[in-house]
Amino acid sequence: MDPITTYYLPKIMDAAGGMPDGSVIDIPMPNATEALMMSFGELGLLGVLLTVVIVMSTISGEMKSGIYEMILSKPVKFTNYVSAKFMSMMLIVYCL
Repeated sequence: MDPITTYYLPKIMDAAGGMPDGSVIDIPMPNATEALMMSFGELGLLGVLLTVVIVMSTISGEMKSGIYEMILSKPVKFTNYVSAKFMSMMLIVYCL
């Protein structure tokens, strides 16, 4: 878990309705090195998030220019259109 989530977990649990009576969750606080390594471990998700944002901007640009309507006038499903854009972007990112 992220160190910030670990730190605020008791407050989050109280806001969500708390725990049943008698249950105890004891999560030790990570030291500075562990917290830093946890944060570095989440950097891989940043690449996926960046790829999703780029694909969204590509689709948005095609909607503005009118290419979107031309592509979807053919027998192409919207989910296939979006997944093809995402997979092509992932292939480009992977090859670089």
